Amino acid sequence: MKLLNRTIKTDIRYDTLVLYALILITSILTLGLGTLAALSAAYKALFRRLRTQGDETRRIETFIRDMKKTLPESLVVWLVVIALGLLGGLLVNSGETPTIVLGILVVIESLIIVFYGAAGLALFNYKRIIFVFKTALLMGHLHILTTAKLFAGLIFSAAFMYLVSPFILLITFPIIMFVSAHAFYPVFKIYINRIEADEAVNSKDHSAN
Repeated sequence: MKLLNRTIKTDIRYDTLVLYALILITSILTLGLGTLAALSAAYKALFRRLRTQGDETRRIETFIRDMKKTLPESLVVWLVVIALGLLGGLLVNSGETPTIVLGILVVIESLIIVFYGAAGLALFNYKRIIFVFKTALLMGHLHILTTAKLFAGLIFSAAFMYLVSPFILLITFPIIMFVSAHAFYPVFKIYINRIEADEAVNSKDHSAN
C-alpha cells in the first residue's frame, strides 16, 4: 500500500510541459478567454514547486481549481490586454514615427501586464482588479532586469516566428514560462515575505490588545 501511495518523482521541466498542455487545452475550450487564468494557474503550480522543492501531485485537479479561483479577475484583465494589444497594433501600422513608438510602448506595457499580472494573480489575493494592473506595471518597471530577460525571450521567439514559422511559439513558449517562473519567484517572494511579516506583527498586536 505504501508503494501505491508513494509520490511519483518528476522533474520540474516535465511539470512545465504538462502545465503548458493544460494551458493550451483550457484556452481552446474557453475560446481564448481563459488564457490568462490558465497562465496564472500554471505559474502558481510552478511557484509552489519551487517553494517546496517537492513534487506536484493531482496536477489537473489543482490546475482547474486555481484557474477557477482567478478566472473572474483574469478575464477582465485579459480583455483589457487584448484591447490594448489591438490599439498598439493599429498605432504601429499607422506609418508615422511618433505613433509607431507609442504603439510599441503600448504593446510592451500590455505584455508586462500579461506576465506580471498572471504571476501576481497566482500569489496575491487582490481585493480590487485595479491592483492587478498597478502591481504588474510597478513590478515590471521596478525589476527592470527581470523584465529585460523576459523580453529577450519574447524577442527571440518573435524572431524565430518571423524567420521560420508562427507555430514555433508552441515550442518556445514553455521555455519562456519555465524561465520566467524561475525569474519571477525570487522577485515576488520578497513581497510575500514582507506581507507575511506585517501580518505576523499585526496578529501579535491584536493579541496583545
